[in-house]
Amino acid sequence: MYLFRATNCTYYTRICLSKSLRDLGFPFDFKVSLLTKVRSVTVTRNFSIAQANKILLDSVTIETDFEDFIRNLMHDLNQREMRQIGASRQALFEMLDKPALKPLPLQPYLYTETKRAKVGPDYHIQYKKHYYSVPHQLVGEHIELEASSKLVKIYHQGNLVAQHPSSEKEHGQSTIDMHMPSNHQYQKWSPPQRLLSWAKNIGPAPREVVNAQLQSKAHPEQAYRSCLGLLSLSRQHGDNRLEQACKDAVLVDKPYLKFIKNLLSNHREGRLSSDSTSTPNIEHSNVRGPSSYH
Repeated sequence: MYLFRATNCTYYTRICLSKSLRDLGFPFDFKVSLLTKVRSVTVTRNFSIAQANKILLDSVTIETDFEDFIRNLMHDLNQREMRQIGASRQALFEMLDKPALKPLPLQPYLYTETKRAKVGPDYHIQYKKHYYSVPHQLVGEHIELEASSKLVKIYHQGNLVAQHPSSEKEHGQSTIDMHMPSNHQYQKWSPPQRLLSWAKNIGPAPREVVNAQLQSKAHPEQAYRSCLGLLSLSRQHGDNRLEQACKDAVLVDKPYLKFIKNLLSNHREGRLSSDSTSTPNIEHSNVRGPSSYH
């Protein structure tokens, strides 16, 4: 048996069990609180605890199961009368706690996260890097989202307007066909021709990137968000830098918004599209000219 003091200054006794008990499934040791912070009191209580534990451990046989042993020990402890109160823990539970208990719910608790978001022009909202569709009539409106590990529910003004199975696919889209607008409905906002025209005013390379984005989706309106994000980069970095970054993206066949943003933020636009194959004109005595080769 060993005495040690916890961080709250309460003393504990640590009892190591024999190998025969550990072979039966018992732990290597267990700790018992002495319920005191006074060093002189721990010695007396430690002896009484040791005597009680010896009686308990001597009752263990080969057929004893550890979980049954703990269950019986807790039962005896709960039935023991507390001197200061004059009642056992079991009696207090039956009198105070049990009448206030309520039946368990039929379904287990499922953690749900709530979030408020604004519907984008592509009638999708973003949650954990995934996009979920809502009815297109709610474009520009604020919605409330309730997401669990199984289901994502979307509410507008307290009414359930959409629900989707939860998805962990980053930058993916969960779209319901009924949420999609008809051609004459979504064209009044910003058809692909308007996006292409806006990109053309910046330069031919941004127009090519926007066109690639629109064609990469099953429905062009699903690319509106990335196209708007691309074209808005001209406000921060300027038309010339965006044009050059788009050239690099087209050159390496990566017409993606994230790739272009990385080029601009690291000031690396123009390095990929620059002509690195031309040989510099160097005049030096150690450099032989073409006449040295046959």
